[in-house]
Amino acid sequence: MTEWLVIRYRFNENTLLWEYDDTMVFGSDELLLKYLREQSHTASNYRHEITRLMRAVQGENP
Repeated sequence: MTEWLVIRYRFNENTLLWEYDDTMVFGSDELLLKYLREQSHTASNYRHEITRLMRAVQGENP
């Protein structure tokens, strides 16, 4: 199963810096795409770092 870690930053007009806003985990590609589509109207105010989470399955060797 693929999980996606999304870290969102918001642009602060006062400091002119990107500041941490939120962290989210999505359990599928479809959920991640749905979120990104819903956020498209605010794209200029946010930056997203997206990373795939890989978790070991019980009983598997690393």
